[in-house]
Amino acid sequence: MTLSGASRQGTRFSLLPHFPIPVTDRKASPSFGPMSFQAYLTSIEAQTGKTPADFRALAEQNGFTEGGELKAGVKAGAVVDWLKREFGLGHGHAMAIWALLSGKKSEDSNDSPPPPADEPGRRGT
Repeated sequence: MTLSGASRQGTRFSLLPHFPIPVTDRKASPSFGPMSFQAYLTSIEAQTGKTPADFRALAEQNGFTEGGELKAGVKAGAVVDWLKREFGLGHGHAMAIWALLSGKKSEDSNDSPPPPADEPGRRGT
């Protein structure tokens, strides 16, 4: 018997196993679309109360950066582990902060990843 939270063949079961609730197709639902970088930052601030500037300062205090730049030899894994441990961030949110610290993204970035190749409106077509 399957209980709440378990899924089998695309159906999620409620506490009453004989009343299955269909799982929404993530590709068809706009609520499950890719997050923009700005949405990641907004979510992180809501969860932690920390702004990108706060994370930059904390990274400097913890020895990951110096003068606003990553120190030589600092790996993404070390920063991600610190963010997960200290702030309870998930991997994707921790990687967003890594992208800020490494200079790959900035607070002004408002791009989202391209849609998957099987969706209409994909880039390059």
